[in-house]
Amino acid sequence: MTLHTRNLRTADLGEAVELVIAAIPEIPLYTWALGDSADDPGVIDWLARALLRGHLANGTAVGAFADDSLVGVVTWAAAERATPPVDADAAAHDVAVLKAHLDMAKRLALTMQMERESLMHPDPEAVHVEIAAVRADHRQRGALMALMLPIQTMCRDENRRFTCVTGSATLRRVFAASLNMTEYRTTAIGDVPLYCLTSAVPPVVRPRNR
Repeated sequence: MTLHTRNLRTADLGEAVELVIAAIPEIPLYTWALGDSADDPGVIDWLARALLRGHLANGTAVGAFADDSLVGVVTWAAAERATPPVDADAAAHDVAVLKAHLDMAKRLALTMQMERESLMHPDPEAVHVEIAAVRADHRQRGALMALMLPIQTMCRDENRRFTCVTGSATLRRVFAASLNMTEYRTTAIGDVPLYCLTSAVPPVVRPRNR
């Protein structure tokens, strides 16, 4: 089995959405934000699409493929890569979903506000990893490290850090041990602890074992 990575494109949205839908129940921040809608397949599908579509259009989503199947997705954001606006139909659907699930809308707004105001690393040049999702059967096969390698390499070459915020203690340990990240802040949203991690500047890049 061959594992390779590439930037995802808009044509990959369907496959990427399926992967993120499977991962959302394991992402504490999103399960908290969904609240009573956490078991609603339509809402989860909407959230996955909303989280991904801008990154696929913007070239800020990396996919890992085992042979021809997508097995992992990482998205990232940086100040110089503004997310393009969504089209009118998608925007109208967003409004309809949020109006129908007002409690979820408030939680999502709080999540975005906290990320903007307090969770993002104060370094304005930092690259922020937003989503890291790997299919369960590839989590011990190097997919996450393969997904992160292009981001690590970019940050090393540009002499900048990368950061992430996770509500998963397991992912915090993986990022610290495998990506040489250190914790710079711990906070919480609702009952979800949030661990804020940063790489060094420049990051220490460990080549992926092949």
